[in-house]
Amino acid sequence: MGGAGAVIVAFGIAAIGPVFSATLLALTLTMCVHPIQRRLEARGVPRGGATAVVVVLVLAILLGFWYGLILAVGQFAGILPQYASDLQAWLAGVGDWLVGVGFDQEQAAAVVASVDPAQLLQAAVAAVAGATGVITSTFVLITMLVAMSIDAAWMGTVTGRMRIRRQRLVVALEGAVGGSGGTCG
Repeated sequence: MGGAGAVIVAFGIAAIGPVFSATLLALTLTMCVHPIQRRLEARGVPRGGATAVVVVLVLAILLGFWYGLILAVGQFAGILPQYASDLQAWLAGVGDWLVGVGFDQEQAAAVVASVDPAQLLQAAVAAVAGATGVITSTFVLITMLVAMSIDAAWMGTVTGRMRIRRQRLVVALEGAVGGSGGTCG
């Protein structure tokens, strides 16, 4: 039953992949910037102001990721034409391999001739242009980041109340958020 459960969980995670990955990224970024929120609050910044600073910081990190991605795609598109001859040589090698595994020379030539580098470039552009999923994931991510940042501001209060009955859980949470033995909030 354990293996079947693992398969079901794996398929479930695959089905909600964009939301799951956005949740993990939001959680990771929130954990990375949470110490800044605690330090701001310790210096007298109101909790709402510290939360706003953290949200703006995380959005700046995301914008940096997006800028890097756009820059990388632009550079890739710029250098792609330089490798057209390499692609043709690789395709000739694929044709030779096809002949080596038993295809006729005409069949291998037909396969190689059917591959158009311009179509490969269009497919790559179409893959990059399929941004609706990325935009949806980004929206989900931003929503979760805001919610997690607000929740993180109250973590100290929650763990303080939980400490009486669930001390081991509070210690584990503090260790996860603040390193070894840190405090939440």
